[in-house]
Amino acid sequence: MSGPTSVIGIEPAALLLIGVDETPRRFEAPRELARRLTKSKLVSVREAARKREDMQGTWLLAADTVVVG
Repeated sequence: MSGPTSVIGIEPAALLLIGVDETPRRFEAPRELARRLTKSKLVSVREAARKREDMQGTWLLAADTVVVG
């Protein structure tokens, strides 16, 4: 696999696609939005990974970016 993680020397063993509502909350600052989305994605991925035997004991990485115009 190639992508942003390969730039920093991390090659993922698996990618889990999850659905998280990314709608900003009213008056939510970009930094807080990115932090909340990252945590929400990590929790969702962790729950999905626990159901997969091949992912037991693996490290999880979640991140998000917010573009401010």
